[in-house]
Amino acid sequence: MCALPGLRFGSCDGGERRASGRADIDAFEQSQPPSNRQIARTLFRSVSTVATHLRNIFAKIAVENRTEAAAFALRNRLLGD
Repeated sequence: MCALPGLRFGSCDGGERRASGRADIDAFEQSQPPSNRQIARTLFRSVSTVATHLRNIFAKIAVENRTEAAAFALRNRLLGD
């Protein structure tokens, strides 16, 4: 049975096997963008400081959220290979 798109539990893709359980959960969590709390811990800043900086960045590039910011970065080739 497949629980999440892109993550295969057992043999849900034509019999192809992949690590399941905790390994899939870890892979899913690592594929997610860091939360404001995680960023704050890494940079030794408060969560509100991180949120303020993100709001300012979003305003400068005329987007409303991280998804739009990621799309902006892709369109403008700001991400590495």
